[in-house]
Amino acid sequence: MEKLNLEELMHVSNLAKLELNESEQEKFSTDLAMILNDIEKINKVDINDDSNIMISPSTNINEYHNVTELEFIGKEEALKNSKLSDGDYIVVPQVISD
Repeated sequence: MEKLNLEELMHVSNLAKLELNESEQEKFSTDLAMILNDIEKINKVDINDDSNIMISPSTNINEYHNVTELEFIGKEEALKNSKLSDGDYIVVPQVISD
């Protein structure tokens, strides 16, 4: 289905309480037809078996990223770089006034 005809589009826009100008009618008749085609494809999927089904326009299936292990510094090293510390904590200025 390439487009909805004008009568179908006007019926849908009337149900949605939308007023469409000519350029919107052209755009939405194509867009709505594409949506209806996608719904038709989804309705054709056999979901009666026990397999996992994913209905999503995802393009990152089985995409793996290289994991890089980062070197972390210890608590003592982090506190050494702070201007003011109190035991295991870094002291920062108060930002909320009374």
